[in-house]
Amino acid sequence: MITVHETNGCADLRDTIDVTTTPPTIGGSVISNNTVCSGINSTLLTANGQTGNIITWISSTNGTQWTAIANISNNYTAQNLTATIQYRVLVQNGASCSVDTSSAAIIIVDPKSVGGKLNPSNLNACANQNINSVFTLTGNTGAIVNWQFSLNNTNWSNFAPVKTDPVHSVNFITSTIHYRTIIKSGVCPADTSSVATLNFINVPFPQATIDPDFSSICYGKSIPLNANITIGTSYTWSNATTLTNQGNGAIPSLPFTINAIATPKRTTDYVLTVNNAGCPNPLNDTFHVTVAPRIIVFAGNDTSVVSNQPLQLHATASDSTANVFNWSPATGLNFTNIYNPVAILNKDMGETFMYVVRATNPAGCF
Repeated sequence: MITVHETNGCADLRDTIDVTTTPPTIGGSVISNNTVCSGINSTLLTANGQTGNIITWISSTNGTQWTAIANISNNYTAQNLTATIQYRVLVQNGASCSVDTSSAAIIIVDPKSVGGKLNPSNLNACANQNINSVFTLTGNTGAIVNWQFSLNNTNWSNFAPVKTDPVHSVNFITSTIHYRTIIKSGVCPADTSSVATLNFINVPFPQATIDPDFSSICYGKSIPLNANITIGTSYTWSNATTLTNQGNGAIPSLPFTINAIATPKRTTDYVLTVNNAGCPNPLNDTFHVTVAPRIIVFAGNDTSVVSNQPLQLHATASDSTANVFNWSPATGLNFTNIYNPVAILNKDMGETFMYVVRATNPAGCF
């Protein structure tokens, strides 16, 4: 209270003014943080510890742009959220005090669990087939909790130990088996992937051995490709146009031996495919034949010479390692095993003479 007192010769005056003070605004905090699943959800938020009246609630999904909510009570229920969001309240303690903002409550929204798809959805495996069958999970939202298997696609069992990677390999089965994964995103209910089936077919898988599976040859040379088929009813070859003695594809009896001859012009894979009637899966075995590049040798241009006068010969090869030379015939040459011999010829040897030179590399290719 403030009192004003004035006196003079005529009067003695007094008056008072009441001055009311209020504490400064305190924004307080919004409680409480929560994590929910996208879609149908509900979180009760409470403004706590503030000094002053709530002007409005505000919300933001990025912490920068805020949206006002028409609510001045201490409580607010956030419902059916689909994205992570934070909430604050604006507080003012009387018109003369400034507005303050509370600390935020953050509601984390986890996306719904999506089981995804196992690829491929269907595979076949024959009896005694020990070839890797791989299933891969794609399109899921959330983490893999575990893989499951079933013999009837109804009753499911968890993998033990727990498997959480997106790829599963199967090497050998004796009955049809189904697979799926369990996917869970944060606090959301789990979902299951599509089902992948590995069908067991009780027909023996083809069997064969090959020799050699890897070899190297010089350009223009041949190599035998040997195969021994112990289970199968027919076979085919890839790149058969550069094969001889490869057979006609029929297997009249077992075991069956093939002794093909390969003469490729360039590095080639020869794939032997063996089928066994009733088993849909073929056996593929590969002969890899590496062919060294062709060596091209130039002996020099044709020329004319004077009798008994030296002629310098000079051979070149496309392969720099092909540095072992042999000239034939040896007639008139000072050396036959170098790239640049000297020839001395006379009429008694004939009027026309032809030399041939061979260049050989360390691998024996010439």
